[in-house]
Amino acid sequence: MDQGPLVENQIDNGRRFIERFAADGNPVQAAFWVKAAEEDSWFLYVATDNVDRVGSTATYRAVHASMQKLGESWVLGSELKVISPNKPIAKDVIGIMA
Repeated sequence: MDQGPLVENQIDNGRRFIERFAADGNPVQAAFWVKAAEEDSWFLYVATDNVDRVGSTATYRAVHASMQKLGESWVLGSELKVISPNKPIAKDVIGIMA
């Protein structure tokens, strides 16, 4: 299967979202784009303590609130995944960043 490239626009928009999400008081331990072999799309993963502290539903509400502040919707909710920083993939990325 052909892999589509992660384009600069996605990277910039992801950075804008992460900056807004963090400015809104949400801790971000790591953020990274992933394209699994079996998927056709890239996904922005956000590792945040909020998932463990308040749960996924409340964290996605905070994501939505931050996205609304950015104005025009640049990413579909289905392209963004919040995860615990304790998940193996998050631990690996955090380790690489350290």
